[in-house]
Amino acid sequence: MLKPMRGFVALFAFALAPCLFMSACSYDWSIGKESTPSTPSSTSTTDAPDASAQTDGRAPDASQPDGPVTKVECHPGERCSCPPGGHCTLECTMPGCEMSCGAAASCTFECQGGGCNISCESGANCDVDCPGGNCQLQCASVSTCNVSCPGNGCFTNCSSGAHCTTEDCSQNFCMCQGKGCQ
Repeated sequence: MLKPMRGFVALFAFALAPCLFMSACSYDWSIGKESTPSTPSSTSTTDAPDASAQTDGRAPDASQPDGPVTKVECHPGERCSCPPGGHCTLECTMPGCEMSCGAAASCTFECQGGGCNISCESGANCDVDCPGGNCQLQCASVSTCNVSCPGNGCFTNCSSGAHCTTEDCSQNFCMCQGKGCQ
């Protein structure tokens, strides 16, 4: 009785030996050999902030989170956002966009038209470029907000525990209010 079992075990071990060296294989008993699974369809689990979101394919560097950067085109009258934990560039060419960066996300805001209302949630890293001026930024606790405002002044509300800097405010008055202002 043991000799037939040894043959079966040897056959089974021989048939599955290639699986030790491959990451995705399976033994198909119906055909009596290893089969490779078909390529799974790619489905995105990331909820795109809007229909104009796309990835730009840039490779991340050591200072940025892993994964591709999602590019979001924002429009006045619509709220656009980067999801929590995301890595996004949010762009607004017209005045008055509503933009937000989710908790623990990394966001770059480009507000060419000025007058943007921007919120940076807890634990997020936000870089804001507002050459159009008149941007309003809410920087939540434990977040980092860097504002460049060469336009007509900007206002930053920096919550306790946040770290906020304002640079290039050459045209007009910029203001940072709160304990985290640098």
